[in-house]
Amino acid sequence: MQGRINIPPAPLQKDSYLGPEWKTVIPIGASEVQGSFVSVNLNDMLQGRGGENSSSIRHLPPNSTTFPLSEKIILGPKLNTTSAHQLLAGTVQSCVPYSYARHTVTDYFGTAHDSYPIIEDSPYNSGIRFFAKGVLTNYLIDITSSPSGALQAYWTQGLDNARGGVGRRYSSLTEITTDLCRGYTSWSTPDYNNYSIYQNYYLQEPQDLGCVRESFDVASWNSSGGSRISSGFVMAFVSPSSSFFVNQVFSIVLATLEHQSTLNSTAFINLDSGISAKTVPAACAGFSSSEAEVVAEGIIIDKGTGMTLMGMVLQGIALLTALIGFIVLLWPALPLLGEWPAQWLGLTSEADGRMVQKTLRGTTVGHNSARDGSDRLFLISSQRGPRGLKLAFSAEKGHIITGQEHE
Repeated sequence: MQGRINIPPAPLQKDSYLGPEWKTVIPIGASEVQGSFVSVNLNDMLQGRGGENSSSIRHLPPNSTTFPLSEKIILGPKLNTTSAHQLLAGTVQSCVPYSYARHTVTDYFGTAHDSYPIIEDSPYNSGIRFFAKGVLTNYLIDITSSPSGALQAYWTQGLDNARGGVGRRYSSLTEITTDLCRGYTSWSTPDYNNYSIYQNYYLQEPQDLGCVRESFDVASWNSSGGSRISSGFVMAFVSPSSSFFVNQVFSIVLATLEHQSTLNSTAFINLDSGISAKTVPAACAGFSSSEAEVVAEGIIIDKGTGMTLMGMVLQGIALLTALIGFIVLLWPALPLLGEWPAQWLGLTSEADGRMVQKTLRGTTVGHNSARDGSDRLFLISSQRGPRGLKLAFSAEKGHIITGQEHE
């Protein structure tokens, strides 16, 4: 049934001893299980081969699983599906702003490689080196940072070993810039030819309140442990024989970036000052932030859907039927209660036929209401005589009509 429900903030989500599973929305970079160092973004990147949309990742254009990478990659918060368990299919819209990262990817594959640096024994520009030996080809990727703060990846393929390319130039360059943004996010169940994958929510493109450019510093990333985590996951989960190897390496690196310094900056905190009635999504109209952290719209499978038009019509019919029944009980002039006694009198009595017929005028026999007759008959006694039942009646005017005995 189509409906709309508001989901208030989880009442216990601010308690430090509780894990992320208590939250309605799991923030960017946070893990889904308390104590785990695998963030929801990293987990989605590993499952999606570095190019598929998921609950916390959005690629623009979508489904860029083959090389090159998407032009834009959004890493955002993940909806806790237990919070929206009533929604079978539809959209969940945040009514409070969340943080997310917009990554813009520029690939220079096969372009001006004559100007690329020479491969040396150590990674370029004090970067981090990834080398993978596959069945068909080998990859060498050096991750570093540009003077402008962009993430740079110089890479090549087809080498016999990690030193096989020494003295040659890198064949490709991929540059990624990052903007950390604040805004309203939403998640939707995918629809394939009117067939929805129920309760499988995909991150949609957010509505920005504002963004702050974030600089990538390879030295800081290395010292924070991000490079070691990336290397470990590439070795453990990424097959060098996969045609998505380069995408997955870049994706894992992006999912391990540390955003805390930007999140704590004054420029980023001030982005929330742009919140106004005009910026709040239309789906959240009528709800305060304390009443709705998110609003779910779509096919509801549990209570709380509200009354539909069909429900109101059915309830109206039920009330009308009950009202008619109540009137029938209180109004004996209706045929149900007003005609039956008169009909039985006509069938069982032969006493003073003219008076009986006059009284029955207006009933089903007389084709109208029994009360249209000038007199009413009342059965005042019945006795069993020699020839059968003997009836006595009384009219409204007081005289008694004695009936005959009947076999």
